[in-house]
Order: sequence, then C-alpha cells, then structure tokens
Amino acid sequence: MYTTPLSTLISSCSLNHHLYADDIQPFLSFLQTHFDCSTDHLHNALDRISSWMTANLLTLNSFETEFLLTGLSKRLAKINNSSLTTTIATSTVHSKLDYCNSLYHNLPKSHITRLQQTQNSLARTVVKAP
Repeated sequence: MYTTPLSTLISSCSLNHHLYADDIQPFLSFLQTHFDCSTDHLHNALDRISSWMTANLLTLNSFETEFLLTGLSKRLAKINNSSLTTTIATSTVHSKLDYCNSLYHNLPKSHITRLQQTQNSLARTVVKAP
C-alpha cells in the first residue's frame, strides 16, 4: 500500500534501495574521499523518510535502524573518527557474534579460532594497531 510513494521518496534522495514487507534498505556507494558528505546525505535522507512515515501514521523504529559501512579494510582503517569506527565495529561484527552465541557451543576448535581471528582483526582496526 505504501511502497510506491516510499520508493519514490527514497529515489528522490538519490539512494538505491530494497523494500521488504517490514524493512527498508536504502544504500549508497561512495568514495572514501566523500565520506563526510555521504554520511550527511544518508542522515538527511533518513530524516526525510522518518518525516514521511510520521505523516503517514507509520513509525521508523530507531532502535532497529542501522548503518552498515563496507569496504576494503585498508580504506576503512583510514576513517579518522574513533566514535564511528567503534560503532561500525560493534554493529558489523560484535553484535552478530553476540546474537547467535549459543550456536558456538561445541563448535570445533578451528571454527572458534576463525571467529577469534575475526574479532582480533576488528579490534586492531578500531585501535589502528598493525
């Protein structure tokens, strides 16, 4: 019922997107040199989407709103914003590990080692260690 106007709004914000029954996934590709203006653009688009939803008696659940930043680890390491780096780390790896931690019970040591290496790599990226 609401997908066409919402899709039009998101497109007018110059964002690509996927719409699901109860989920919106807008996305934007950008160069690292345009990081600040691109994140500002995403925040502004999110404000417009939230306003549209409110006007249409819908609610954007801010507790389930996430930003996912992907890229080459060398480029992500160049982002000079420790708060953002920590947020990215928590949302992309740590939260996923916590979410399904009961599945790790009785995993072979080789799988646990791989998970630990992922966490260690993330920690090094956050603190900009070699």
